[in-house]
Amino acid sequence: LIDPYKEWSNAIPDALFIVIITRILYFEMKELLPAMGTGLDGIINYLQLWNVVDWLTIIWGVVCVGLWFIAVWQLQTLQGTIEALPLPVYDGIVRANRTYLAPWEVNIIMSHDDYY
Repeated sequence: LIDPYKEWSNAIPDALFIVIITRILYFEMKELLPAMGTGLDGIINYLQLWNVVDWLTIIWGVVCVGLWFIAVWQLQTLQGTIEALPLPVYDGIVRANRTYLAPWEVNIIMSHDDYY
């Protein structure tokens, strides 16, 4: 039901994103390490606008990849929670009322404590 990678081809954009971020990291490290070897002057010369932009891109890319992995992991646990809900009972109430459930109607079938 909730699987962003039902087909292997769905993972291609994510894999390409990780490869691109890794490539940027590799070339920045290749440029940074010799600059660090020359001391503080080398680091100051290295920290030009576009190198800072590259590092911000790397940091933001790693954060995005991490958040995506956390979201995918959470979606896997959500599957069991959704399957545990008494959906046919809720569907019957929605069809009878011809509207969405009010907050007090949700508690008719399953209490708030049972859900959490």
